[in-house]
Amino acid sequence: MDKSDHSEFKYLVANESDHRWGITATSVGFQRVDPDEAYPSPIHPRGYYFDVVSGRVLDEYQLIYVVDGEGTLRTESGSYRLTAGTMFLIFPGGWHTYRPSPETGWSAYWIGFRGRVIDDRVGGGFFSGKSPVFRIGLSPLAVDIYREALAVAGREDPCYQQVLCGAVSLLMGLALNRSRREKPSDGVVRDKIARAKLMMIDNLSEPLSAQQIARRLNVSYSWF
Repeated sequence: MDKSDHSEFKYLVANESDHRWGITATSVGFQRVDPDEAYPSPIHPRGYYFDVVSGRVLDEYQLIYVVDGEGTLRTESGSYRLTAGTMFLIFPGGWHTYRPSPETGWSAYWIGFRGRVIDDRVGGGFFSGKSPVFRIGLSPLAVDIYREALAVAGREDPCYQQVLCGAVSLLMGLALNRSRREKPSDGVVRDKIARAKLMMIDNLSEPLSAQQIARRLNVSYSWF
């Protein structure tokens, strides 16, 4: 497991038995990019490093979840604004480029994968390169799945690939479910609640008061 102050990631291998499962995970990770920080980070392997102007083409899927900050995504189908609570899917063989906003930076999780099961879901119309973005809001469940996937990848227990494939399926299901039921009218409140939950989870060793959380959320204590 590779780690730095800003990132944690694991690049994975799969054997023939894993491929017969129908999905194989290729990578899983988290990265925080501070405002005005150079992007992409040069610590990633050459096969994944890309120039944000010229973009890149991968031979795998990647499901990326922005949990803080903002950014942009460009694909062959269009340009998309990415905000906290946005998931987006990169397709194999499809040109793309994305980056965090220099003003805000971002924090994002990702998991890479490939396999006939995913190809079938795309072929069945569940996912399309013409609609690669899913506005699911801030989901503690989705964050937990990514974090557990990172832990599983780091341990490399027996059949860890099959566990990670379950994480892929659950995240893709959440992308469809949450994006279709999310309403702009209640999204703000839901995101504030989710942010508060994530703050408490990230500060278990130093509990936050309700007043501190409200201040970080930029809302009044009575509203919170």
